[in-house]
Amino acid sequence: MMKATLTGKYETGKDDGKATTTLSINAKFGDASLRAAVADALVLGAAARSPPTLSFSLQKPNSFSIDYSPKKAGTDQKDDLPQAKFKFINSIKLMEKTVRMTYSHAVQERRTEVDGSVEFNEDNKMAVHHVVGTEECKLKYTYQHGERQKTIVEPTYYVAANTWDLVVSRKLDRGDALKASYQASAKKLELEWRRDSNVNGTFKISAALNMADHIYPRFVADSTWSYQI
Repeated sequence: MMKATLTGKYETGKDDGKATTTLSINAKFGDASLRAAVADALVLGAAARSPPTLSFSLQKPNSFSIDYSPKKAGTDQKDDLPQAKFKFINSIKLMEKTVRMTYSHAVQERRTEVDGSVEFNEDNKMAVHHVVGTEECKLKYTYQHGERQKTIVEPTYYVAANTWDLVVSRKLDRGDALKASYQASAKKLELEWRRDSNVNGTFKISAALNMADHIYPRFVADSTWSYQI
């Protein structure tokens, strides 16, 4: 199955108007899907036309993904390399537990990352993130308690910096949710109350306190309404 989409956008500026068109094609091959996109910007009133921007994406859920974009003409990209990212996902059995492994590599940044996670049971999960060739490593443990009103505790330890974060959240009835987080390195404490309603929209109040500088807490309130016409 194949689907093509053409989108257009026009913006007015100081000197000339700018029209942008993007053509994207999506195709499915069994469990895998391919997306190709061509974006071309045209400055109205000018003879010069910018070269098209190409991008390709091939992915299969829970298996692999490949994103590729050729080097743009006239740009100063690192080592003249194209923008390409590869991600491979696999699962193995270790001591009767399923360990999920993810390997990703960005060609242009020369950055390789490895992620691993294991669920000991429905309430306990461990995740590891490591950047190959560096000391950057993060360990995250997730514990959840309760069925209807769930409390989730997530401590995270950063090996290279020898510091940790802690996030505690709890879902209540009527769409209410509470969240508290603490960053030990910055000595920053954040609190958040959120309410989601199909009638009244989303309402959130948050507060942040820098305990190192003894600065007065900062409060933020925002709300979002959605209407279907």
